[in-house]
Amino acid sequence: MKRMLLAAASAAVLALGSAPASAANPGVTAAQLQSICESNETSDRQSCLDYISGASDALTRINQYLYSKREAVFCQPGYTITHNTLVSITDSYIREHPEVLNHNASDAVTLAVMQTWPCR
Repeated sequence: MKRMLLAAASAAVLALGSAPASAANPGVTAAQLQSICESNETSDRQSCLDYISGASDALTRINQYLYSKREAVFCQPGYTITHNTLVSITDSYIREHPEVLNHNASDAVTLAVMQTWPCR
């Protein structure tokens, strides 16, 4: 049941990410996020960290609500997740799943967290 829920949540995230973006505000794609995360510029690296931290914070709050309804999309580990860990798992996820490059970057963060800390 949990695997089906995880698969359904993943499909929903990707489906939402494939919806046409507004021309005025296309959002940040996973490819753009990957580019700033791999940059040697300090300001880009900070932007990467800030983006992933913000997306993760929002996902955590949503997940807490879903957890109360027994529908969590990921389960927090028994240790503190650092921002650098979030950057690392997001970067790894994007590299391993190039199909997300044109999706919204927050989808890639969500899918990376779901894959790394699934509910068992």
